[in-house]
Amino acid sequence: MFKDVLPGKWYYSLIERMLKKKAVSGYPDNTFKPEELIKRAEVLSFIEKAQTHEYELIPPLLPSVVTVRAKLKDGRTSLGSGIVLDKDGYIATNCHVVLDGLDPSQEINVILDSLPANINAKVLYGDLGQDIAILKIAADSGLLMPVEFPDEPVKLLDKVFCIGNPLGFTDTVSAGIVSCSKRVIGGNEWIQTDAAINPGNSGGGAFNVKGQFIGLPTFIIVWADEQKTIPVSNIGFISPYYKVAHVYQQAKSGKVAFAGEQVREIVFANLF
Repeated sequence: MFKDVLPGKWYYSLIERMLKKKAVSGYPDNTFKPEELIKRAEVLSFIEKAQTHEYELIPPLLPSVVTVRAKLKDGRTSLGSGIVLDKDGYIATNCHVVLDGLDPSQEINVILDSLPANINAKVLYGDLGQDIAILKIAADSGLLMPVEFPDEPVKLLDKVFCIGNPLGFTDTVSAGIVSCSKRVIGGNEWIQTDAAINPGNSGGGAFNVKGQFIGLPTFIIVWADEQKTIPVSNIGFISPYYKVAHVYQQAKSGKVAFAGEQVREIVFANLF
């Protein structure tokens, strides 16, 4: 925060929020001059920054999203994404990316943007219902860029940025809104979004306008009917950050294997 923006002032939280969104900037001497008149040109500068802050927001997030490849026992491969949780090498992704049935895939590899070579990964713990799996890799901590968890709950109509590797196209970004902040399906909680989610996005990162991690893009509804005659668009689901945090803590505490039941058939049929 700027040195002349003091706690207790009515504008403190406003400036703090806008600063976290990278929508405002101050002066070179680390002041904001919140109670001074500003020039018309400075007004235009603030407006432009508010409109273009996404250009600064997204690039630093890309290294936090990794590629996850798994090899199944029958030789088939699975492609998805993952997010870096900490400097110790903990990675979160979706169970359906790294499981072969109910067992870990024969081989799991993680690829970082900063190190385009396979890093062997091990599945530690997961939640089948929320489709969250925690992996562990051995990598130089300097190459790992952990995500930041949100400081406030996800709200309806919040903007969402999904980053992942759809169809293997790395560092792909799609944008949308929170269509429902808490949708219960199959007894589990999801953030619903209209942001594009495609095969390969699974287990990647969904972020808010502050660049904070709000969950793992996991699945979409493809068909409205069992006969698959009525296609559906823009109904995607994110496994929420607080569920990811819980599974992450369980893994760090030493728990192994998987908890919970698999997602119900209506959801499982649409998983990527």
